[in-house]
Amino acid sequence: MVKRRNHEVPKGLLKSWLGREGSKDGLHYIDLSTGALCFEEGREASFAITDYIYVPKRLNGERDDALEDWFAVDENGLAVFSQRAAAGTLASFTNEKLINQAIRACIALGNRSAYSMFMAITASGTADNSAHEFAVANILRSTGQKFKAFSTWEFLVLYNLPVPLLISERPFLDFTPRGHDMVLMALGPRSLMIGTPCDDPSRRQMSLRVGPAGPEHKRIARIHNRMSAEMARQWVVASSRSELAALADELTPEKVLARRQTDRVIFS
Repeated sequence: MVKRRNHEVPKGLLKSWLGREGSKDGLHYIDLSTGALCFEEGREASFAITDYIYVPKRLNGERDDALEDWFAVDENGLAVFSQRAAAGTLASFTNEKLINQAIRACIALGNRSAYSMFMAITASGTADNSAHEFAVANILRSTGQKFKAFSTWEFLVLYNLPVPLLISERPFLDFTPRGHDMVLMALGPRSLMIGTPCDDPSRRQMSLRVGPAGPEHKRIARIHNRMSAEMARQWVVASSRSELAALADELTPEKVLARRQTDRVIFS
């Protein structure tokens, strides 16, 4: 069966942000198209689903779900990685294959949002199925290039952060296009991955450190949240409605539209 309902952010990651509304468990989020504060009961995260976004039609009319299958493999590693990070037990996690899958899944989350896909499709300049195939191929190329670029970086995962983290449809925050050698990604409401280049030019593999956060990490958590809000184009999730209410004035449809007008598409 062709996979129709494609999550732009895996629900296995989003479930770490489950909150409550009355007696119900679910996800609190802002819909950036309206500015409305919403609550979705359960763990399905339907607001993060776009039908067939990674499954373009071939010339013969059949759907190609190779990219969605590829994401699914890496997401298995990310699910374990993020759960261990949130629990503070990642230091004992030594499965190198799953760690590589998890970090590759994180990198892919930098440009696989539905918004990014539609931007790439529009910028391709064609109106048929080949535009969708082009956008999918661009994700594959860019993720491979980024994974290679970050393959010798040092990654630090902090847990028990003093500030709760947000997550959006583009959770992997890559600052290298802006001239800053750093990446950030929330792995849970209180766990954050920080990536920086290694000082040793002879290193041939990435390194991973894990540790508890301290008061000095409050600033990096706030930087993450500010940039998550600025870079979000579709939705933002928090652990509680009150966290979202504090952001509402910065995430009005008018302000989000103004940010969209500065966006550009980069093809690999």
